[in-house]
Amino acid sequence: MIFSTVQTQQQQQRMQAVPSGEEPTTAPAPESSAPRAVSKEIEVCFAPGLERQLRGLEHFTSDENDSSDSSDADSVAQAPESRALHDAEFLSQLDGGQILVEGNGCLNYSQSTPVGNAALSSGIQVISFKVDADASPAKSAVAEVSLMSGKTVSLQAHSDESVESLRARAQKALGAGRGRLLDSTGRVLDGGAPLKRARLQNAEPNEPNTQPEPLTLSVRRVDISGGLLAFAAILTDGCGLSWGADRFGGDCSAVKDQLKDVQQIHATRGAFAAILANGSVVTWGYDGGGESSAVRDQLKNVRQIQSTLRAFAAIRGDGSVVSWGDADYGGDSSAVRDQLKDVQQIQSTSCAFAAILADGSVVTWGSTIADYGGDSSVVRNQLKTAQHIQATERAFAAILGDGSVVTWGNADYGGDSSAVRDQLTNVQQIQATSRAFAAILGNGSVVTWGDAYCGGDSSAVREQLKNVREIQATSRAFAAILGDGSVVTWGDADYGGDGSAVRDQLTNVQQIQATHYAFAAILGNSSVVTWGNAYCGGDSSAVREELKNVREIQATSQAFAAILGDGSVVTWGQNISGGASSAVRDQLKNVREIQATSQAFAAILGDGSVVTWGIAESGGESSAVRDQLKSSNQ
Repeated sequence: MIFSTVQTQQQQQRMQAVPSGEEPTTAPAPESSAPRAVSKEIEVCFAPGLERQLRGLEHFTSDENDSSDSSDADSVAQAPESRALHDAEFLSQLDGGQILVEGNGCLNYSQSTPVGNAALSSGIQVISFKVDADASPAKSAVAEVSLMSGKTVSLQAHSDESVESLRARAQKALGAGRGRLLDSTGRVLDGGAPLKRARLQNAEPNEPNTQPEPLTLSVRRVDISGGLLAFAAILTDGCGLSWGADRFGGDCSAVKDQLKDVQQIHATRGAFAAILANGSVVTWGYDGGGESSAVRDQLKNVRQIQSTLRAFAAIRGDGSVVSWGDADYGGDSSAVRDQLKDVQQIQSTSCAFAAILADGSVVTWGSTIADYGGDSSVVRNQLKTAQHIQATERAFAAILGDGSVVTWGNADYGGDSSAVRDQLTNVQQIQATSRAFAAILGNGSVVTWGDAYCGGDSSAVREQLKNVREIQATSRAFAAILGDGSVVTWGDADYGGDGSAVRDQLTNVQQIQATHYAFAAILGNSSVVTWGNAYCGGDSSAVREELKNVREIQATSQAFAAILGDGSVVTWGQNISGGASSAVRDQLKNVREIQATSQAFAAILGDGSVVTWGIAESGGESSAVRDQLKSSNQ
């Protein structure tokens, strides 16, 4: 960049040409009542094609010694806003000198010739300048921008263009949604910076052997996470957004400016925690975990977050853990801080956390009441080589390396497995209702324990539980898919524990989804069979004919939503909880994914837009953020 200063006429009379890097020497100006030209620093910029422009050149005169002549004091003369300095190739080699700006607007260069009185009398201005050695002219360049799919476009650019401008042009040329520009190393480029500061290796037209910098337009899909009564979304540009009940995380306005480059979002009952690309964490919400200022400095290099109803626990890159929120729900881990090293994964009940360390040992904390699983001292010596942990509302079950199981917490919620300990061998996976566990063994059989009415007693169907492939659960019942595609159910009949009425229809079952009270099974022919509480999704007879070619099913606590092969959606169950979608039916086209809170649905369409329905205060109404959801794709 070149910086210049308009000199006073008195200084000009004795100004000599100056070498590069030195300031001009001047003699003191004599006393005079003549108008004095006031200096102003101006900037000479580089324009594409190596042509420099003089921008913002202006001067004015003021008569400080003769206040009687107001016309002189108020007179203003302004040069054209931009003057091109011709013979740019020659000027680009100069280190400094003088530019003569004549009254007719012509610009002449003088490196050594002093300006005489004759020139001054004819109204010539003299501008001294020097070239910043670090400056470089704007260069014409080629940028190749690609999508992850491989689609590529080549764009002409110049070094003064902003990264954001290039991103917008690439997005339009590629016909893609809003994204971020990444360099060849995967580094996200600062949108506000000019390309020349992005340190890209551009290909110039006159240098054919220089390869253009390969850039990637990273257009991520909109990701939505559901809390209890609010949604949080990661938009295509990596920004975060939320809506729903304000006190349950639906209002993120206080941290909106911080929600950039969001990678993951996790929820407690009433708060959200977002992990950013730099490993820091941003939290918001009123109830449990929304306030993290006490641990903000510790929330660095975070790679994973787990939650209870009212607290968060974050695993950092070094394997340590930071927790915050309600202390009675696991928000205070200070008592076990020294033990929390090399943590691999964390599981939680409603009020406590359990961390598996690299050596297979387990550390627990949370509610001071042992019956929630926060105190594992009774089984500490047994907790060796833990591989995986599952949880009910108030108890934990850990699968060890040898396939055995160790449990602790409230006995009525599955914390005591002593009655079936000898049967728990070669355990492959464990599923849970709110108060009971079901373990699938290596031979395909199932062992259950916990509250008998919530699935803890499977004795009535024990002989049928052979070759079990998968188990799904409502809050009080289990449904097992067998190897032949049939289904076996047990637990509370009002929660789907009795599937006898539809047993003959449950053939070639591919997957099962559940509300809190009912099950929905997708069959091999893509039709759907439902059972359980009729008002909460167990009765789909009203939409049976529509449930064809079903691709996926999502659920709130009391309703189901099925995505069909053509991208449309069919809903049933409690109307207010998302079972009725007639108000948005015409919008539900080309649906790619559906997420849910306890009482509302949010559908992500193929173009990245979002459609919501259900209880407004639970996220079913998103009009307040509709424009932001749209703009992220533009």
